[in-house]
Amino acid sequence: MDTIWKPATSFTLTPHKISVCALIQLYATPSPDTVPFPFSSVSQHNCFAIFLISLIKATDDFVEQSLERLIMQLKAVTGELDMFIAHRLTERLSSLSSADELFNFFAGLQVVFGSNETTNLEDEQISLDTNSILGMFVRRCTLTFNVLSFEEC
Repeated sequence: MDTIWKPATSFTLTPHKISVCALIQLYATPSPDTVPFPFSSVSQHNCFAIFLISLIKATDDFVEQSLERLIMQLKAVTGELDMFIAHRLTERLSSLSSADELFNFFAGLQVVFGSNETTNLEDEQISLDTNSILGMFVRRCTLTFNVLSFEEC
Protein backbone atom coordinates (compact mmCIF):
# COMPACT_ATOMS: atom_id res chain seq x y z
CA MET A 1 0.00 0.00 0.00
CA ASP A 2 1.37 3.39 -0.97
CA THR A 3 1.70 5.97 1.74
CA ILE A 4 1.32 9.61 0.87
CA TRP A 5 3.55 11.79 2.98
CA LYS A 6 2.28 15.26 3.75
CA PRO A 7 4.11 17.84 5.83
CA ALA A 8 2.52 18.72 9.17
CA THR A 9 2.21 22.36 8.18
CA SER A 10 2.31 24.21 4.93
CA PHE A 11 5.06 26.79 4.59
CA THR A 12 4.68 29.04 1.59
CA LEU A 13 7.35 31.46 0.50
CA THR A 14 5.77 34.91 0.29
CA PRO A 15 7.08 38.41 -0.45
CA HIS A 16 6.83 39.17 3.27
CA LYS A 17 9.05 36.20 4.17
CA ILE A 18 11.57 37.28 1.54
CA SER A 19 11.53 40.76 3.13
CA VAL A 20 12.20 39.22 6.55
CA CYS A 21 15.10 37.22 5.05
CA ALA A 22 16.51 40.45 3.60
CA LEU A 23 16.27 42.09 7.05
CA ILE A 24 18.00 39.09 8.65
CA GLN A 25 20.73 39.46 6.06
CA LEU A 26 21.07 43.15 7.01
CA TYR A 27 21.22 42.16 10.67
CA ALA A 28 23.87 39.46 10.34
CA THR A 29 25.83 39.83 7.11
CA PRO A 30 29.56 40.15 7.73
CA SER A 31 30.15 41.86 4.38
CA PRO A 32 32.54 44.82 4.25
CA ASP A 33 29.86 47.28 3.13
CA THR A 34 27.73 46.74 6.23
CA VAL A 35 30.39 46.24 8.92
CA PRO A 36 30.32 47.93 11.29
CA PHE A 37 26.59 48.08 11.07
CA PRO A 38 25.47 51.53 12.20
CA PHE A 39 23.73 50.62 15.44
CA SER A 40 24.55 53.07 18.18
CA SER A 41 24.49 50.43 20.93
CA VAL A 42 24.29 46.73 21.57
CA SER A 43 20.82 47.18 23.04
CA GLN A 44 19.62 48.75 19.77
CA HIS A 45 21.06 45.79 17.87
CA ASN A 46 19.31 43.41 20.28
CA CYS A 47 16.01 45.28 19.85
CA PHE A 48 16.33 44.78 16.11
CA ALA A 49 16.87 41.04 16.68
CA ILE A 50 13.75 40.87 18.87
CA PHE A 51 11.85 42.70 16.13
CA LEU A 52 13.02 40.11 13.59
CA ILE A 53 11.89 37.28 15.86
CA SER A 54 8.47 38.92 16.23
CA LEU A 55 8.23 39.14 12.44
CA ILE A 56 9.00 35.43 12.17
CA LYS A 57 6.27 34.61 14.66
CA ALA A 58 3.88 36.85 12.72
CA THR A 59 4.46 34.84 9.53
CA ASP A 60 2.30 32.13 11.06
CA ASP A 61 -0.71 34.43 10.67
CA PHE A 62 -3.10 33.94 7.81
CA VAL A 63 -2.63 37.42 6.39
CA GLU A 64 0.87 38.85 6.21
CA GLN A 65 1.54 42.56 6.32
CA SER A 66 2.42 44.76 3.37
CA LEU A 67 5.84 46.26 2.75
CA GLU A 68 4.50 49.69 3.67
CA ARG A 69 3.36 48.46 7.07
CA LEU A 70 6.65 46.61 7.61
CA ILE A 71 8.56 49.84 6.95
CA MET A 72 6.29 51.71 9.40
CA GLN A 73 7.11 49.09 12.06
CA LEU A 74 10.82 49.40 11.22
CA LYS A 75 10.64 53.13 11.87
CA ALA A 76 9.13 52.51 15.30
CA VAL A 77 11.81 49.99 16.26
CA THR A 78 15.00 51.38 14.73
CA GLY A 79 14.54 55.08 15.51
CA GLU A 80 17.19 57.16 13.78
CA LEU A 81 18.25 54.23 11.58
CA ASP A 82 14.80 53.90 10.02
CA MET A 83 15.73 55.61 6.76
CA PHE A 84 18.94 53.61 6.35
CA ILE A 85 17.33 50.23 6.98
CA ALA A 86 14.17 51.03 5.00
CA HIS A 87 16.30 52.20 2.07
CA ARG A 88 18.51 49.10 2.18
CA LEU A 89 15.42 46.85 2.37
CA THR A 90 13.59 48.48 -0.54
CA GLU A 91 16.82 48.61 -2.56
CA ARG A 92 17.39 44.90 -1.97
CA LEU A 93 13.81 43.93 -2.81
CA SER A 94 13.81 46.13 -5.93
CA SER A 95 16.84 44.26 -7.21
CA LEU A 96 14.91 40.96 -7.20
CA SER A 97 13.34 41.28 -10.63
CA SER A 98 14.11 37.87 -12.12
CA ALA A 99 14.39 34.22 -11.14
CA ASP A 100 18.19 34.43 -11.46
CA GLU A 101 18.32 37.26 -8.95
CA LEU A 102 16.14 35.24 -6.57
CA PHE A 103 18.56 32.31 -6.92
CA ASN A 104 21.46 34.66 -6.13
CA PHE A 105 19.57 36.14 -3.17
CA PHE A 106 18.93 32.75 -1.57
CA ALA A 107 22.48 31.57 -2.30
CA GLY A 108 23.75 34.76 -0.64
CA LEU A 109 21.67 34.10 2.46
CA GLN A 110 24.05 31.29 3.40
CA VAL A 111 26.63 33.95 4.34
CA VAL A 112 24.66 34.73 7.52
CA PHE A 113 25.73 31.35 8.89
CA GLY A 114 29.44 32.08 8.51
CA SER A 115 31.76 29.29 7.58
CA ASN A 116 32.77 26.29 9.62
CA GLU A 117 36.46 26.98 9.02
CA THR A 118 36.22 30.53 10.37
CA THR A 119 36.62 30.54 14.10
CA ASN A 120 38.06 34.05 14.48
CA LEU A 121 35.15 36.28 13.53
CA GLU A 122 35.71 39.98 13.88
CA ASP A 123 33.88 41.66 16.77
CA GLU A 124 31.40 43.40 14.45
CA GLN A 125 30.46 40.24 12.59
CA ILE A 126 27.41 38.22 13.48
CA SER A 127 27.21 34.56 12.59
CA LEU A 128 23.82 32.94 13.03
CA ASP A 129 23.54 29.47 14.44
CA THR A 130 21.70 27.20 12.02
CA ASN A 131 19.52 25.99 14.91
CA SER A 132 18.60 29.46 16.18
CA ILE A 133 15.18 30.95 15.48
CA LEU A 134 16.55 33.28 12.83
CA GLY A 135 18.75 30.55 11.36
CA MET A 136 15.94 28.02 11.14
CA PHE A 137 13.70 30.60 9.45
CA VAL A 138 16.37 31.34 6.82
CA ARG A 139 16.97 27.63 6.29
CA ARG A 140 13.23 26.97 5.96
CA CYS A 141 12.80 29.77 3.40
CA THR A 142 15.82 28.55 1.45
CA LEU A 143 14.52 24.97 1.44
CA THR A 144 11.08 26.13 0.29
CA PHE A 145 12.68 28.17 -2.48
CA ASN A 146 14.84 25.23 -3.60
CA VAL A 147 11.75 23.03 -3.90
CA LEU A 148 10.03 25.52 -6.23
CA SER A 149 10.00 24.67 -9.91
CA PHE A 150 11.00 27.36 -12.40
CA GLU A 151 10.85 25.17 -15.48
CA GLU A 152 8.47 25.89 -18.33
CA CYS A 153 5.27 23.90 -18.30
